[in-house]
Amino acid sequence: MRERRCCMISDALLHQLIVDPLLPIPDRLSKRDLTRVRELRAAYAAVFARRVRHAVIRTPEQAAEILVPLLCGACAERFVMLALNPRSCLINEPVTVSLGDVDGTEAGPRLVFRNALQAGATSVIVAHNHPTGNPQPSSNDCAVTQRLVAAGKVVDVALADHLIIGTHDNWVSLRADHQHLWSGA
Repeated sequence: MRERRCCMISDALLHQLIVDPLLPIPDRLSKRDLTRVRELRAAYAAVFARRVRHAVIRTPEQAAEILVPLLCGACAERFVMLALNPRSCLINEPVTVSLGDVDGTEAGPRLVFRNALQAGATSVIVAHNHPTGNPQPSSNDCAVTQRLVAAGKVVDVALADHLIIGTHDNWVSLRADHQHLWSGA
């Protein structure tokens, strides 16, 4: 007798499975559900790519429009980067720099600027989520931002902003709210 594979997943997990191509799909899903998640993931990726292709990002709000759907509601921290050209146009899709745990992820300059240089970026916007929903920056978040600002000056790729995403209506731009992080590097 064949064992039926079935797994109930929450709406939040289903959302993350669709918007995050790096999140593994649970192998306990039925064949029908597995196919449906893959189809939804592909459809979302196509729509998202059309929407953000060559988007101009000059304000934290414009960056948040792209980043909030990717990062909001995730149960683990994820650090992403937007590569921009000299006219502040998005060069390619957001790049996931690292996937972490519920309380942190790797966000070093090496990871960020390797991807930025490969994309031919002249500036970048980075973002990560706080799974708790509280976007207030920690001392580590501020320290990482200062390291990224300093490293960006060395490789001639400016850090334009660092966003922390909590919930859909709850995010912080470190550039807007903590300008001093850019002046000391």
